Amino acid sequence: MNVDKVHLRHCMLYEFRQGKSSTIASESIRAVYGDAAPSERTCRKWFSRFRNSNFSLDDEERSGRPQELHSEELQELLDEDAGQSTRQLAGRLQVSLSTVENRLHEMGKILKSGKWVPHKLSDININQRLTTCISLSAKQQKRDFLWKIVFGDDKRIHFDNPSKKKQWLDPGQPSSSTPKPDIHCQKVMLCVWWDMKGILYFALLEPGQTVNGERYGQQLRRLSAAIEEKRPF
Repeated sequence: MNVDKVHLRHCMLYEFRQGKSSTIASESIRAVYGDAAPSERTCRKWFSRFRNSNFSLDDEERSGRPQELHSEELQELLDEDAGQSTRQLAGRLQVSLSTVENRLHEMGKILKSGKWVPHKLSDININQRLTTCISLSAKQQKRDFLWKIVFGDDKRIHFDNPSKKKQWLDPGQPSSSTPKPDIHCQKVMLCVWWDMKGILYFALLEPGQTVNGERYGQQLRRLSAAIEEKRPF
């Protein structure tokens, strides 16, 4: 399909006026014109001109200098996926690694590692926990009882050393959370008791040990002493 390039630039200007990003504009135009549509990089270049109030659709004279990297173009790619490496960003923008790194530092971006969370909850798990929290909160408002309850649990835990994903973010912008991988290795038993104010007592067993009647009774006696010390009321 042969399409006049000025017509395609009118399409890009129309998409810009609609408040769309250059990536979405490129996909929208490609859905109509196919291979004749401008590339994503071309859309970013024209959108950068439009943001600077330059709405001329004529080609600018080339001075032979390499194209500069605009903060708006880089920020647009980070908004799509902040986990892209500098090499990926440089490849998409067709500039050098040092150019991307310098502009990231000029924009005040820092590289943060993602946070690990114990488990990846399903929608059912999330709804169950939300329902339980709402129910307990309602009961607490009617009658103060939660401070009397001591919870206990034991779980086999292990140590792992997974790699963390880093992201280019603003100093005050939080990083994303990542579930810990399921790694099969030797585990130890952790027994812990807590109340609404925090941890009361915990015991970490030696590798290979399990909770039997004698050991559980010993832990309960230590828990009782911890409660008298930490919650004398």
